Amino acid sequence: MRLIQTGNFKENGKELFYRTGLIDLDVMEDKIFQTNIVPKSYNIIMHDYEDYNYYVTSATRNNDELILFCNKNTVRNEVKFIYETKEYFSRLKNDFWWDVCNHWMLFPNDKMIAFEKSIDYDHQNWWMQRPEIEREHAYQMSLKRKN
Repeated sequence: MRLIQTGNFKENGKELFYRTGLIDLDVMEDKIFQTNIVPKSYNIIMHDYEDYNYYVTSATRNNDELILFCNKNTVRNEVKFIYETKEYFSRLKNDFWWDVCNHWMLFPNDKMIAFEKSIDYDHQNWWMQRPEIEREHAYQMSLKRKN
């Protein structure tokens, strides 16, 4: 299953999301997705952060290569999906896509430095500041697929 959360980059932001974040997420039609699946996916990404990397894809938007941020253990499947649907991404008005079921993010190459700073900020100043037992509980609860 794939569920793409879209959004757009703002000029600046410390953290990746929320009111002062770098990325302004679009409102999903069904609020249950936005309030349940999106935070679960972010918990999974934060938990597995050391296994995540950046990959240049064959997809482009406005002649700018799209960068895939995903788990190194799933990169083959995700690159294949993006290759097969690259025309879809090139036509969208958004410049941020997040598959909240498969836990990857895609964005134009020119946004990479800002993205990297913000997601590193979240990992160090939000995720790693939580007690380990709380992080593990959030991760385990996020693995459950119920909305």
